[in-house]
Amino acid sequence: MIGDFVEATGAGTLLFRITNPESRIPAQTNSAKNSCKRCSPGANCGVGPAELVATLASMASMFGPDDVIVAKGNCGVPHFVDDRIQYDGTPEQMAIYARLARDCGARIIGGCCGTTPGHLAAIRAALEGYQPGAVPSLEAITAQLGKISAGAEHQLCGHGAHGAALDAAATRRRSRRRGETQASEA
Repeated sequence: MIGDFVEATGAGTLLFRITNPESRIPAQTNSAKNSCKRCSPGANCGVGPAELVATLASMASMFGPDDVIVAKGNCGVPHFVDDRIQYDGTPEQMAIYARLARDCGARIIGGCCGTTPGHLAAIRAALEGYQPGAVPSLEAITAQLGKISAGAEHQLCGHGAHGAALDAAATRRRSRRRGETQASEA
């Protein structure tokens, strides 16, 4: 089994956790996608709940209210402590992540790496009776969950502290792939 179904909340949202992170979900393969009547887009793991919510927010406009969007954020950033990997995400952070993910349209919400039954209980409690709001802004995400990478910021907003540099780098890569040279590179 790839994941454990935990339970359905009253808000029409499913909670689950991944029990074998090395497994591949069958819908990730081309043959399964072709035979699947309905596959669900979403985001998985990452470098913490803030980054995952930013990804969902950037995807939100691509889907409608009838689409089933999946969110499986990991529980913070992993750290090697006393010969074990520990994640720094708290149940309170995962509860905030769950509500923000729901605001982005996610209807299947769970956890990936580092998620414990305590985190899932906090997610469930946060979603119980929760009415989704507007898709969160970058400011709302970072105020509640912390910083996101420059790449995720650019993906969400199309700008940011590193937006112009990211645009310029992407343009150079595309030009090199096409065999073109930039005046500044010549």
